[in-house]
Amino acid sequence: IGYENNGLCDDAIGPIGIEEKQAGSMRGAGNLDYFTCNLQYARAGQVWYYVMGTGSLMVASTCLETTDFGAHLDVLEIGNCSQIETYTCQSPGDSDCGNGYQNVWKSELGVEYKILIYKTSFVAGINFDLIVSDIEPVENDECNNSIALTLGETVTGSTALATFDFVPDCGNLLQPGVWHTV
Repeated sequence: IGYENNGLCDDAIGPIGIEEKQAGSMRGAGNLDYFTCNLQYARAGQVWYYVMGTGSLMVASTCLETTDFGAHLDVLEIGNCSQIETYTCQSPGDSDCGNGYQNVWKSELGVEYKILIYKTSFVAGINFDLIVSDIEPVENDECNNSIALTLGETVTGSTALATFDFVPDCGNLLQPGVWHTV
């Protein structure tokens, strides 16, 4: 797999099946200065895949043992690759799983989502595995499903499978979030 195959958006491999592990490599990958969802440049290689939305909460992940570098991962709703500047960033990668990254987003049935896997620096390692899954959202992923807390209560939780929230009064946060009420 390389630049000749899927180094450009128009050459994305797919559709990737749900729970179907896709082996990939950055060997010969495209080396374009593409501005990513994480506000970084994919200067050290990029490859493209796509998946069709199922109408469920989905996760794309390179958090697998065979991933041997920091395989950044963005999920984009582009429509037409020739208009890549007008993409909707569904979810920038969340780096909480060793070498890989994962993205969680709310998919729409039948919508094509591009998955950009990229390197931001010329670090060692070129191999990765990609898997896309449907998942159940965390209980308090949405504001209207917030979990009530009492004063002095301590809670333990995770945002690993939470979707990204855009709350107008809080600025443009690029992190997944869960909700609580006091």
